[in-house]
Amino acid sequence: IDYVHSLGLKFGLYTSVGDKTCHGGWSPGSYQHYEQDAQTFASWGVDYVKVDYCGRHDSEGGHKQLSEAMNKTGRPMVLELCRGPYQAEADWGYAPSIAQLWRATGDHHDSWSSLQQQMQSVRGKGSWSGPYGWAYLDMMMTGGQGCEDQYDKSREEWDWTTTRHCPGMTDAEYRTEASLYAIVASPMMVGTDIRNMTAIMKELLLNEEAIAINQDYAAPPGDVQASCAGKGAPEVWVRHLSGGDLAIAMTNVGRSSSTLTVCFDSLRWPQSGSGLARVRDVWGRRDLGVFGSNFSATVGSHDTLLLRLSPVKGPMNEFVV
Repeated sequence: IDYVHSLGLKFGLYTSVGDKTCHGGWSPGSYQHYEQDAQTFASWGVDYVKVDYCGRHDSEGGHKQLSEAMNKTGRPMVLELCRGPYQAEADWGYAPSIAQLWRATGDHHDSWSSLQQQMQSVRGKGSWSGPYGWAYLDMMMTGGQGCEDQYDKSREEWDWTTTRHCPGMTDAEYRTEASLYAIVASPMMVGTDIRNMTAIMKELLLNEEAIAINQDYAAPPGDVQASCAGKGAPEVWVRHLSGGDLAIAMTNVGRSSSTLTVCFDSLRWPQSGSGLARVRDVWGRRDLGVFGSNFSATVGSHDTLLLRLSPVKGPMNEFVV
């Protein structure tokens, strides 16, 4: 743990609220040992605890007891709820009162269909999260979660002595994953091997502008809406940032490139002042210009154009599109 901390990283571990974890039943959970385990975690210098929902005696009460036990230690530790009854309840049920983050749905895997499932789980639920508690879409698969032949089924262990990725999605799909995680304010934790940073990993995971959108603590998580008024308009994911800017993910879910348009009057864009928007391409790290009523761009299949819109204030010498 000291070595992990020396790298500037946080150390997390895994348990279950029941008497067994989800590792095939061979490892014990924390049932009837919540205080003992919490004190042990704290004494080790643990920063993050992921609690699953497996084994006998899994319960909402167990979740609450573990949360209370962790608070009693006096050590700041993040609590993640992996699964539980809260997932079927409005406003995420009891989760926001006891945990810093909670999984919105099942495991995320390295595939386009899995990413779509994750996004479906938070559709229409942007107002359910906020400061001190965030819905979580599971670990990001950016770059590839690993190779199947690295897993020893007989021992139920992974061989991480070599750094390999074997990506299950395209770079465009990883760009969509990172864009949507940023917009919905899901905690961005990486489930891939960061010892070998591929080009797409560097592009997405080291982009300070995208991270800033995700980490806007005071802004409510983004949600999906129609890109323009009228029947049949494609959807976009939008987050109203705390300083008055807008973050927009224009995602092309189709199988071929398409021109997508977003209309500013559909976004509750400020009508005061000029009403103009300065548009920035977040992944491209470049300004695209000042636009008056809408913005259009061609987006590749399964790709996402992540934009940041800023109000135009004061005199302007730029050309308006």
